[in-house]
Amino acid sequence: MIFVVTILIIIPIFFLYRIGPMLPIAYVVFLYFFLPITSYFILPSVAYRIFFPINIAILVLFILHNFNGKGVSHFDLGVVFYIPIFLLTVGIASASTGQNVIQDIYFFRNHFFNLLIFSLVYSLKRKEAISLAKIVCLCFFVELVLGVAQSQSESISELFEFDYVLKDGINQARLNYEEGAKIVTGTFLAMSNMSNALVFFAVILIMYFKEIENNILTVIFILLSIVVVALSGIRSSLGAFLIITALFVAYKKPFLLLVLLVPVFFIYQIFAEEISILGQLASNNTFGFSNPLLRLAGLLSIFNSTDSDQLLTFGRTIDLASQYDLSMPFGNGTNLTYEGYDSPTDAYLMTMLVDYGWVIFLLLIFPYLGILFLLAKSASRNDAIKMGLSLLLLIILTTVDEGLWYQVANFLFVLTCGLVMAIGKKSKEELLAPELKRV
Repeated sequence: MIFVVTILIIIPIFFLYRIGPMLPIAYVVFLYFFLPITSYFILPSVAYRIFFPINIAILVLFILHNFNGKGVSHFDLGVVFYIPIFLLTVGIASASTGQNVIQDIYFFRNHFFNLLIFSLVYSLKRKEAISLAKIVCLCFFVELVLGVAQSQSESISELFEFDYVLKDGINQARLNYEEGAKIVTGTFLAMSNMSNALVFFAVILIMYFKEIENNILTVIFILLSIVVVALSGIRSSLGAFLIITALFVAYKKPFLLLVLLVPVFFIYQIFAEEISILGQLASNNTFGFSNPLLRLAGLLSIFNSTDSDQLLTFGRTIDLASQYDLSMPFGNGTNLTYEGYDSPTDAYLMTMLVDYGWVIFLLLIFPYLGILFLLAKSASRNDAIKMGLSLLLLIILTTVDEGLWYQVANFLFVLTCGLVMAIGKKSKEELLAPELKRV
């Protein structure tokens, strides 16, 4: 069934590409935003493989773009060679640490598909890129409406609730939350995934606020995004948003950040005891899952000394760091990430470092750093810093769950970087950057 759906999904790409290069990219954007939720209704038995047809769609679009007689860009050529080299390195590393080679390669199979979209977006004309940016904003607006509806109405929320997945003919629970808790809610198959996407969107709008014409609508979008994140009770998304926003303010107006931090410091001193108690109660799930705003109080637990027994992300992360040798270049061979750890979504980044080591992690990050290098060279240093902060946002989110490695998240990053470069073109005659010239 999944292969039939994949064929049906990629057929429109051939027709759309004949009309113009922007339309198939917009089509892929719609797939990322809305295929996960529709897949649950049409493909309940293979919902966990829903990104397979999207990956194939990107690959088909990539081939059409690069085999149209115009040659292949240096960036695309580098990605094509980089992926097998990386997977070969993973295989060698897994064999050296006694892990399952095939299973580890399979685990990383989806991590690079979204990189193929970068030069496709950059090759768009400025007007086409602006039109695509408007389509992306429209998709986010729909997600905002759905997010508000899910957080305010239990009946609507139940429409997006998934508590099982049929895998290999066996009905398996996806999560094992306490009774009465929502299992997995959201149009991205999880409310945490939706929150991460909305936070990324809000940060981008803040950083490019001056370049956007409709400031009132932008403010509404930003506020609604934060409201949805707060009402979803996803602490990591809100925490990452606060950190990156503070760093951006420090970059643009350091004195303003100092002015804002002074009253915050005095407020904390006044209510230090109350904040400590509230943070400890929230971190121990005393409030349960019924009140998302009280769940967010768990952010205050950063002022407490905690350990992994309290089920805190940073507590688990520190606990794992103390148990394993992080200096191992190819990891400890523990299989924590996908089978050996009781809650990898509470320390995803650390389990990857423990399992695969700092060499594999740096190789995973390297292509994204390469995109930032192209931004700095072909766009502006200011744009590169902004996108660097957005990449840091996704890495912070990775301390909890897939974050940067969640496909919608890294797709949004690569898509945004391409749009920044394409919209920044001065004229139609502007030449490609040397690294993106076609050979």
